[in-house]
Amino acid sequence: MMSDAIVRKFADLDRILETCSEDSPEEKVAEFLISIGLIERYNGSFRLTEAGKKFLKLPVEK
Repeated sequence: MMSDAIVRKFADLDRILETCSEDSPEEKVAEFLISIGLIERYNGSFRLTEAGKKFLKLPVEK
């Protein structure tokens, strides 16, 4: 079930944050958000994917 997968991913995020160094917790969060398809790398930065926009209920460009 999709919701079970999401719960497991957020459990993974909690584990990642507990073990990441204090120097780069943002990078660990970014890696997690990329892994679940909410953001992507773009020109040396990050941007929301269409799924990320839907997740945040932002307007999706067509």
